[in-house]
Amino acid sequence: MSNALGQTIHAPGGALRRSAAERAANWLGDRGTLVTGVALAAIVVLFSLIGPYLYTASPYAIHGHHALEAPSAAFPLGTDQIGRDELARLIAGGYATLIVSIPAALLTFLLGIT
Repeated sequence: MSNALGQTIHAPGGALRRSAAERAANWLGDRGTLVTGVALAAIVVLFSLIGPYLYTASPYAIHGHHALEAPSAAFPLGTDQIGRDELARLIAGGYATLIVSIPAALLTFLLGIT
């Protein structure tokens, strides 16, 4: 085993010592499902937080002549039965879910430890 300088570090008794970063990488590497789940959750949270700034279409605007339209450049996820933009509604719903769920989780944690 070697450190950042490429030098081998020997522990007493001749065993090789691994750095904390190597131990953490091995621990995470053995838990692919955990890493995948955390990565997907982070993507959803980031999408919900920055989505309203990147995609500014109103989730409430009705485009009657575009009802049930397939995905296109104008409506990336299509429209619903009355012509509302599905991507805008998905972003608004994700943001609202975060606004409700994070304080609820914190309140549950605080009540649980008292």
